[in-house]
Amino acid sequence: APVRWGVDPNPRFDVKRLPPGTHVAVMTSDEFFEGIDPCASFDVVFLDGLHTFRQTYRDLVNALRVCPRGVILIDDVVPSDEVSAMPDREKSFRERSRRGLKGYPWHGDVFRVLLCVKAHHPELSFRTIVGMDNPQALVWRNVPGVVSSVPEAELDTIETVSFTDVFGRGIPDSFIPRAESEAIEDWKSALP
Repeated sequence: APVRWGVDPNPRFDVKRLPPGTHVAVMTSDEFFEGIDPCASFDVVFLDGLHTFRQTYRDLVNALRVCPRGVILIDDVVPSDEVSAMPDREKSFRERSRRGLKGYPWHGDVFRVLLCVKAHHPELSFRTIVGMDNPQALVWRNVPGVVSSVPEAELDTIETVSFTDVFGRGIPDSFIPRAESEAIEDWKSALP
């Protein structure tokens, strides 16, 4: 891509030493989306931020405003276990240590975004890309137009759904798991 944007409130690199066409906004994603030019348009948006349901859902709705005909890729949608699904990173790491679990995978509760999309956004389609190291969701619009956030009470309800409720028998069919090439083909076949 000739022009790439990143958003990070605390980058771990010198943002003044980037390749041509690469820009990093040193701010939160909420600040970025609030201040972006209303005419800005992106072909692809990759969401990998705080690893929390509410923030990732807010980022998805905001990203859909600036990606009207493109695709959005959401990272961390399938936690490796119950502990990696905890939304607080430090609590997750402490619990891993307490249980004597190996490694430090942490995905947070981003998986709940797919529950929300499935239940409340018929205007969107998604596929969960599996078979790679870290499953991700490919999301696109079925129909043009504004995508509005669901009410807070609905988000509260989704937050009550546990890791075990969703993944007790593996990745559920409702996550529409596909190999990467199949997910991309599904998206491409939906293009007008």
